[in-house]
Amino acid sequence: YYMSPDVAGIAEKIRDSDGRPMYQRATEDFTMRIHGHEAVEVLAMPDITASGISTKFLAFGSLRAWGILGQRRSMSIERNTSVKWLEGQVGVMAVPRLDIKEQDGDAMAVLRTAAA
Repeated sequence: YYMSPDVAGIAEKIRDSDGRPMYQRATEDFTMRIHGHEAVEVLAMPDITASGISTKFLAFGSLRAWGILGQRRSMSIERNTSVKWLEGQVGVMAVPRLDIKEQDGDAMAVLRTAAA
């Protein structure tokens, strides 16, 4: 499962028909889990305030099978001497140019807000 921390907070309150929590918080021994499957809080996923039409707010499946990570173009490295020039420091910024491409759309299921 992949979801924002806000959505994970809601999932933590859900109980099954026997009153047992479906969500288990991470401990030193294991990661967060929902029904035994690993749950990952992802800041890039929409939070509970997202109300757009068909907004994907929870994903379940294998990222490894779903997509591939590739290099779009070479990394750029920029140097800036004006950032902290009074202190005699130089700023360096390295920007990787990566992209994720869907490889197998059936490897990931998503929950989304209602369509119009």
